[in-house]
Amino acid sequence: MTTQQHGRNSHDEITLGHLEEGAAFTALARGQQKAPSERQSLSPSTLPSPSRLTDNAFAFQRTAAMRAAVGLDVFTAIGEGYGTSAALADRCGAAERGVRVLCDFLVAIGLLGLADGRYVAAPDAAAYLDRRSPAFIGDALNFVTSDSVLKAVLSDPVAVVRRGGTILDDAEHFIAPDQVDWTTYARGVAPMMARSAIFLADLVTSHGGTIERILDVAAGPGQNGIALARRVPDAHVIAIDWPSVLAIAEENARGAGVGERWNARSGNALETELGGPYDVVLIARFLHLLAPDQREALLRRVHAALAPGGRTVAMQIMLNDDRVSPPFATMMNFNVLATTPSGQVPTVPELEALLRSAGFDRLEWHELPDSDERIALAWK
Repeated sequence: MTTQQHGRNSHDEITLGHLEEGAAFTALARGQQKAPSERQSLSPSTLPSPSRLTDNAFAFQRTAAMRAAVGLDVFTAIGEGYGTSAALADRCGAAERGVRVLCDFLVAIGLLGLADGRYVAAPDAAAYLDRRSPAFIGDALNFVTSDSVLKAVLSDPVAVVRRGGTILDDAEHFIAPDQVDWTTYARGVAPMMARSAIFLADLVTSHGGTIERILDVAAGPGQNGIALARRVPDAHVIAIDWPSVLAIAEENARGAGVGERWNARSGNALETELGGPYDVVLIARFLHLLAPDQREALLRRVHAALAPGGRTVAMQIMLNDDRVSPPFATMMNFNVLATTPSGQVPTVPELEALLRSAGFDRLEWHELPDSDERIALAWK
């Protein structure tokens, strides 16, 4: 690991106490704790840059800027040809000063560019944040940056860590009955799920076997069950989720042409009768919200609901065995700590042990392309 060095300037006056703290940390990191007399002789130029610390401390400003830009449809307006702060202010119904400061910041973080004095969207921002694009994910970002998520994560993270779980009350946390933000999620995340749903359908059908009855647990927008139903013309899907979420999934099923073979069963996936027997049970992006004992109980019920030779398909963001990688999974683990009572992102060995404990004796693992998610196929 290299340490970025700073030259001395007029702002480099550091108190002896700060200097000692920084030098002690540096020495500890190198495994060479120095004596106090030696630490006092260090100059500020030997200290590492604090830029990584300040960048993380101010990261919420990027979140706020994206939320403002999506809420004002800035990227849509730029795509329509409104390229100056004055034109954008008029189109978005905002003050020109506010739009100019916002857009300048978006340029600095790479979501916008400047060409001949006009703002232009970066390719990824144009693809995903222009409301006219079929790949628009702005509503999903509204979920990620919703007031309840920010309240859970930012209002008192010290209390979250001390408690070892969310400080939200029973009506607000993210496995609460019919939690309002899941409807925002279900409506906004469908474009993000399209590629993974097709990959999952390809994977399941490539193994052959009967696929007539499908259960989609915590179905969300329903994309996975819908993709599999489109691939298998005789398949029928039962989707379990909260009523408001299932209403959106039903819209998606009808839009995909499988509405006659798609049925809703509203309720808590941890308590609702699963029925059966099923040939395939889908569980996608749900297990990390649960405590380990809840996961095991659900997987046992899923095993019981499968027909002999049936399979469950668990698609899930996973931590590596070291629990500190990949970075997005560790970040998600902290998010789950703040938004659920007992959820945690599992490792592959942890989830495999739960599947085997639930009765599954044949397992396969697959990696989702361009993602930290993995897919477990487990047969009864």
